[in-house]
Amino acid sequence: SHMRDALMIGLLDEWDIDKQAYRPCHVYINGMYWGIYDIREKINRYFIEAHNKEVDKDSIDFLEHNVIKRRGSTRHYRRMLAFLEKNSLRDPQNYAQLQQWMDIENFMQHQIAQIYFDNQDAGGNIKYWRPRTPDGRWRWIIYDTDWGFGLHDEYAYLNNSLAFHTEPNGPAWPNPAWSTFLLRKLLENPDFSEQFVNRFADHLNTTFHPKRVEGRINAMYENLKPEMPRQIKRWRLDPQKWEQEVSVLRT
Repeated sequence: SHMRDALMIGLLDEWDIDKQAYRPCHVYINGMYWGIYDIREKINRYFIEAHNKEVDKDSIDFLEHNVIKRRGSTRHYRRMLAFLEKNSLRDPQNYAQLQQWMDIENFMQHQIAQIYFDNQDAGGNIKYWRPRTPDGRWRWIIYDTDWGFGLHDEYAYLNNSLAFHTEPNGPAWPNPAWSTFLLRKLLENPDFSEQFVNRFADHLNTTFHPKRVEGRINAMYENLKPEMPRQIKRWRLDPQKWEQEVSVLRT
């Protein structure tokens, strides 16, 4: 579709969540037309500093996937996981403690988006960070969502994505137990569970309202449409395939 990831990320423009900016462009190499590419921000410590005021790029813990270090230390995050493995969040005191370690609102937004998108690659494509300060809390960056919106299955809208993202015994890929652990633990807490359901319903009626989403799809489609003949000719593509993929997005 040449727009899947940018479409989904763009739907979150008004959310308090770190995400990549997007602009399509024509690429030429040595004067030869090379097609339509996306200009996107590179997710690194400079990205984090640019998107978060008063954050020092050289004083952060920055992790990805299953506690893989990109910058700083894994110690704080591993300590948080150990706490969650030993303690139930049904206890309000434990939930209050977790709120000191991670931005629960930010994580909730991140999960709602991934579930709505039916992004079945969300378990591996995660990046998260915290300022290395006494009160620094973990926040999540949303990126690489383009498995969602029916990339590999035009009937993916029938999937129970909530069940997928809360599966305790998923396969090693794409939803291993570690990738659903945090959400499963948080849903133990009645306050979080109620807020999660209400927030999701709110977004289904606003951010993800069908008219709003289809309006975004149509706007991006109209922006790309005049440029697609060159792209299709350059790479010997099937023009009907592009139209079909956009139709899948609309469905």
